[in-house]
Amino acid sequence: MTVTSRDNDPQQSVSGGATRRRRRWAPAIAIVAAARAALVLGVLLAIGDGHLPDLPAFLGGGSPSQPDDALHVDDVATDPKGFQGTIHVRGVMAFVPQKYPGTFAMIDTREARMCRELHCAKKTLSVKTTAPLPEPWDELHVRGKIVAGESLVYLEADSIENLGSIK
Repeated sequence: MTVTSRDNDPQQSVSGGATRRRRRWAPAIAIVAAARAALVLGVLLAIGDGHLPDLPAFLGGGSPSQPDDALHVDDVATDPKGFQGTIHVRGVMAFVPQKYPGTFAMIDTREARMCRELHCAKKTLSVKTTAPLPEPWDELHVRGKIVAGESLVYLEADSIENLGSIK
Protein backbone atom coordinates (compact mmCIF):
# COMPACT_ATOMS: atom_id res chain seq x y z
CA MET A 1 0.00 0.00 0.00
CA THR A 2 1.43 3.35 -1.06
CA VAL A 3 0.59 6.45 0.87
CA THR A 4 0.82 9.74 -0.97
CA SER A 5 0.94 12.87 1.02
CA ARG A 6 1.75 16.39 0.08
CA ASP A 7 4.13 16.62 3.02
CA ASN A 8 6.12 13.64 1.76
CA ASP A 9 6.38 14.78 -1.87
CA PRO A 10 10.04 15.85 -2.29
CA GLN A 11 9.39 18.06 -5.33
CA GLN A 12 6.53 19.91 -3.65
CA SER A 13 8.58 20.77 -0.55
CA VAL A 14 11.61 21.97 -2.53
CA SER A 15 9.63 24.30 -4.75
CA GLY A 16 7.55 25.52 -1.81
CA GLY A 17 10.69 26.32 0.16
CA ALA A 18 12.23 28.18 -2.75
CA THR A 19 9.08 30.26 -3.15
CA ARG A 20 9.13 31.13 0.52
CA ARG A 21 12.80 32.13 0.34
CA ARG A 22 12.20 34.31 -2.74
CA ARG A 23 9.31 36.07 -1.05
CA ARG A 24 11.44 36.75 1.99
CA TRP A 25 14.08 38.53 -0.15
CA ALA A 26 11.65 40.47 -2.39
CA PRO A 27 11.34 43.51 -0.06
CA ALA A 28 15.12 43.69 0.36
CA ILE A 29 15.64 43.57 -3.41
CA ALA A 30 13.06 46.34 -3.90
CA ILE A 31 14.78 48.51 -1.28
CA VAL A 32 18.20 48.02 -2.90
CA ALA A 33 16.77 48.87 -6.35
CA ALA A 34 15.13 52.04 -4.99
CA ALA A 35 18.37 53.07 -3.25
CA ARG A 36 20.33 52.60 -6.48
CA ALA A 37 17.80 54.68 -8.44
CA ALA A 38 18.01 57.46 -5.83
CA LEU A 39 21.81 57.35 -5.99
CA VAL A 40 21.84 57.60 -9.79
CA LEU A 41 19.36 60.49 -9.71
CA GLY A 42 21.44 62.28 -7.06
CA VAL A 43 24.61 61.91 -9.12
CA LEU A 44 22.88 63.18 -12.27
CA LEU A 45 21.54 66.21 -10.42
CA ALA A 46 24.91 66.89 -8.80
CA ILE A 47 26.93 66.84 -12.03
CA GLY A 48 24.28 68.63 -14.12
CA ASP A 49 22.64 72.01 -13.72
CA GLY A 50 19.90 70.59 -11.51
CA HIS A 51 17.55 70.32 -14.50
CA LEU A 52 16.43 67.01 -15.94
CA PRO A 53 13.67 67.86 -18.43
CA ASP A 54 12.40 64.32 -19.00
CA LEU A 55 11.58 63.71 -15.34
CA PRO A 56 8.54 64.89 -13.38
CA ALA A 57 9.06 68.08 -11.38
CA PHE A 58 9.10 66.26 -8.00
CA LEU A 59 12.15 64.26 -9.21
CA GLY A 60 14.10 67.29 -10.39
CA GLY A 61 12.63 67.59 -13.86
CA GLY A 62 10.55 70.32 -15.42
CA SER A 63 11.83 73.87 -15.60
CA PRO A 64 15.31 74.87 -14.57
CA SER A 65 15.48 76.69 -11.28
CA GLN A 66 14.74 80.37 -11.24
CA PRO A 67 17.78 82.68 -11.24
CA ASP A 68 18.40 84.46 -7.95
CA ASP A 69 17.45 87.89 -9.28
CA ALA A 70 14.33 86.76 -11.19
CA LEU A 71 10.85 87.80 -10.10
CA HIS A 72 7.58 86.04 -10.79
CA VAL A 73 4.99 87.77 -12.99
CA ASP A 74 2.56 88.06 -10.05
CA ASP A 75 5.22 89.94 -8.03
CA VAL A 76 5.68 92.54 -10.75
CA ALA A 77 2.08 92.76 -12.00
CA THR A 78 0.84 93.73 -8.52
CA ASP A 79 2.67 97.08 -8.71
CA PRO A 80 4.74 97.39 -11.90
CA LYS A 81 5.48 101.11 -11.37
CA GLY A 82 7.15 100.20 -8.08
CA PHE A 83 10.11 98.62 -9.87
CA GLN A 84 13.01 100.84 -10.89
CA GLY A 85 15.90 99.95 -13.19
CA THR A 86 16.45 96.65 -14.94
CA ILE A 87 14.50 93.67 -13.62
CA HIS A 88 14.45 89.99 -14.52
CA VAL A 89 11.02 88.34 -14.74
CA ARG A 90 10.06 84.72 -15.28
CA GLY A 91 6.71 83.77 -16.77
CA VAL A 92 4.78 82.07 -19.54
CA MET A 93 3.71 83.74 -22.79
CA ALA A 94 -0.08 83.77 -22.78
CA PHE A 95 -1.38 85.79 -25.73
CA VAL A 96 -0.76 88.67 -28.12
CA PRO A 97 -3.15 91.63 -27.71
CA GLN A 98 -4.43 92.96 -31.05
CA LYS A 99 -4.35 96.55 -29.80
CA TYR A 100 -0.60 96.67 -29.07
CA PRO A 101 1.70 95.36 -31.86
CA GLY A 102 5.05 93.96 -30.73
CA THR A 103 3.61 93.28 -27.28
CA PHE A 104 2.59 90.05 -25.59
CA ALA A 105 1.07 89.17 -22.24
CA MET A 106 2.93 87.01 -19.75
CA ILE A 107 1.37 85.13 -16.85
CA ASP A 108 2.96 83.59 -13.79
CA THR A 109 4.58 80.21 -14.47
CA ARG A 110 3.16 78.71 -11.27
CA GLU A 111 -0.35 79.80 -12.21
CA ALA A 112 -0.04 78.42 -15.76
CA ARG A 113 1.07 75.03 -14.40
CA MET A 114 -1.80 74.87 -11.91
CA CYS A 115 -4.57 76.11 -14.22
CA ARG A 116 -3.35 74.27 -17.30
CA GLU A 117 -4.80 77.03 -19.45
CA LEU A 118 -3.56 80.49 -20.38
CA HIS A 119 -6.67 82.56 -19.70
CA CYS A 120 -7.24 81.76 -16.03
CA ALA A 121 -4.52 84.04 -14.66
CA LYS A 122 -5.68 86.89 -12.47
CA LYS A 123 -2.71 89.09 -13.35
CA THR A 124 -0.76 89.56 -16.56
CA LEU A 125 2.37 91.53 -17.40
CA SER A 126 2.63 93.19 -20.80
CA VAL A 127 6.02 92.80 -22.46
CA LYS A 128 7.13 94.88 -25.45
CA THR A 129 9.90 93.59 -27.70
CA THR A 130 11.41 94.12 -31.12
CA ALA A 131 12.44 90.46 -31.28
CA PRO A 132 10.18 87.78 -32.80
CA LEU A 133 7.30 86.99 -30.46
CA PRO A 134 7.41 83.70 -28.55
CA GLU A 135 4.69 81.07 -28.87
CA PRO A 136 1.91 80.59 -26.30
CA TRP A 137 3.00 78.28 -23.45
CA ASP A 138 6.69 79.21 -23.87
CA GLU A 139 8.37 79.77 -20.53
CA LEU A 140 10.51 82.90 -20.62
CA HIS A 141 13.13 84.79 -18.67
CA VAL A 142 12.73 88.44 -19.66
CA ARG A 143 15.16 91.17 -18.65
CA GLY A 144 14.10 94.80 -19.10
CA LYS A 145 12.70 97.98 -17.59
CA ILE A 146 9.16 98.97 -16.64
CA VAL A 147 7.83 101.73 -18.88
CA ALA A 148 4.65 103.71 -18.31
CA GLY A 149 3.21 104.43 -21.75
CA GLU A 150 0.16 106.55 -22.53
CA SER A 151 -2.33 103.74 -22.13
CA LEU A 152 -0.23 100.78 -21.00
CA VAL A 153 2.38 99.98 -18.37
CA TYR A 154 4.73 97.33 -19.78
CA LEU A 155 8.10 95.67 -19.44
CA GLU A 156 10.34 96.80 -22.28
CA ALA A 157 12.47 93.74 -22.96
CA ASP A 158 16.23 94.07 -23.37
CA SER A 159 16.60 90.29 -23.67
CA ILE A 160 14.30 87.28 -23.76
CA GLU A 161 15.50 83.77 -22.97
CA ASN A 162 13.05 81.18 -24.21
CA LEU A 163 13.13 78.03 -22.04
CA GLY A 164 10.65 76.18 -24.25
CA SER A 165 7.07 75.11 -23.91
CA ILE A 166 5.73 73.96 -20.55
CA LYS A 167 2.70 72.27 -22.08
